[in-house]
Amino acid sequence: MTDGELHIEHESLTKAGEELGKVVSHMDDALARLRTQLAQQGSPWGSDELGGQFGQRYTALVEQAFTALASYRGQVNYAATRLPRAAQRIRDTEAANRAMFNQLTDPLVTMWRVPEE
Repeated sequence: MTDGELHIEHESLTKAGEELGKVVSHMDDALARLRTQLAQQGSPWGSDELGGQFGQRYTALVEQAFTALASYRGQVNYAATRLPRAAQRIRDTEAANRAMFNQLTDPLVTMWRVPEE
């Protein structure tokens, strides 16, 4: 933003959406690998009373963490899909404005044109 004007480049929005889409893909892969590794560990804290208490709290905390990460992933994915759409709307609006401006100016140009001799 300069001098009170907001300048948005639709190409930048499209590129940002594409890059965020890659982030979502990486997050999906990393979370799947983490879930697999945690599942493979089983219950290493044991089955005695103290191990059982720890396991309950640990399992609840891990699920809460995965829920939070899934929410964050959803927000990133939302931005990844919405930014390219916003870019397209900006392109469409600019094209419509340009066409409307051209329709308004064409009669004026014709009216004020100096006839050639």
